[in-house]
Amino acid sequence: DGLTISSGKTLTLAGDLTVDGAVTYSDGTAKINLNGYKLTVNGDVTGSGLIQINSSSDLTLVGTTAQFSFDGTDINHLSSNAAITLDENLTIHGDLSLEANLNIGSYDLTLEGAISGDGSLVGTSSSDLVVSGSGAFGVVNILGELSAFTVNRSGETITLGFCADPLEVSSLSLTNGILELGSPTLGTYNTLRVTGTYSRTNGTFQDDEGFSNLEFINTTTGSLYFSGFPPLLNGLTLNTTGTFTIATQMTISETNVYKGTLTNSEEVTFGGMLNGDGTNAATITLNADATVTGSFTLAANSIFTVGANTLTLDGPITFDAASDFNADHTSNLVVNGDLYDGINPVELPALDQLKNLTLGNTLGIKLYSYLDV
Repeated sequence: DGLTISSGKTLTLAGDLTVDGAVTYSDGTAKINLNGYKLTVNGDVTGSGLIQINSSSDLTLVGTTAQFSFDGTDINHLSSNAAITLDENLTIHGDLSLEANLNIGSYDLTLEGAISGDGSLVGTSSSDLVVSGSGAFGVVNILGELSAFTVNRSGETITLGFCADPLEVSSLSLTNGILELGSPTLGTYNTLRVTGTYSRTNGTFQDDEGFSNLEFINTTTGSLYFSGFPPLLNGLTLNTTGTFTIATQMTISETNVYKGTLTNSEEVTFGGMLNGDGTNAATITLNADATVTGSFTLAANSIFTVGANTLTLDGPITFDAASDFNADHTSNLVVNGDLYDGINPVELPALDQLKNLTLGNTLGIKLYSYLDV
């Protein structure tokens, strides 16, 4: 029922092989060469030997122990009920089925087929994950963190399942495809935190139910495109020296710009907005209309520019005296909200001009200078 490979020996398959029992290696020099065929092991794999693979090889591990190393960097299909730890780069050209962890370590894992199972990919600050290829992908669980995460599967959705909270990625590349931040089916809602570089070619984010979050920390400039019907996002946080542009008409429940610049090229509805942390320079510049349905807060050292657009404020409003609120003869301002205290009128910063001013709140506004409307 079992199979034992002696020290220094290699078993080369001449066809598909099923081992009903365990595979035991005498030591790390023992090897099984799959030779482009399929090996199924219904028991454990012990002894820390080698499994030689190529792009035509299939490996199925039914047992709960997998003590071996891959000899080769390509495999067709991989299915495992046991935890696997990579000790070199690996490309899986076909499907990956996991019921335990696959530890990436300081290597590159490339997935070109579909993924399934309740297992997880486990990354470190040195791990790179690439999703490429074609066809439906599935739901991927990612624990730990990633050095680089590349999404490059045109027309398909890569869905994040049960992930680290937050899932930190040093470098994120959205080349092609949709990165779904959570799984409505599983009820998973994640926070993806990008701590280094961000780049995009044609890829988009998606947050089907509007419960997931995006955070950009010390990251580069980029454009944010979203898919969905309608496009939604629970939270967007910027704490960066870069400039980010929301390039999709959408709704964001909570937006916090602690540092850096946020712009929009399409109309956006913000549930709540905080611009600035009171210390760092934080800027929001409208390049399209925006509505804030929740609280609108400008902290000290923050700058908000309306431009030739319409800003609608429906919720509580707070302007710090050390903030800058810029508008001119092309700007439209609609004030439907009051102060948090519900007693005093909204104190608008010093404004010289507005194209239109519409008041729909209860307590009105208080001006400190001449306003030309």
